[in-house]
Amino acid sequence: MDEHVCRCYLVTKQEIVDAITNDNVRTIEELKSATLAGCGCGKCELMCKHILKTTLSDQLQIDE
Repeated sequence: MDEHVCRCYLVTKQEIVDAITNDNVRTIEELKSATLAGCGCGKCELMCKHILKTTLSDQLQIDE
């Protein structure tokens, strides 16, 4: 089972990666809208930003 990144809305890392990969999420605001991660207490926002940055970076390397 994938660990929850956002405990307020029970959003997993895989759900965040899927939103970035499949739904063309590119900003933290888009991620919040797509998954609700980071919309509760805010404790996970830094981790969400990190996942967003690394996933987008990985995609750029694959596209090259």
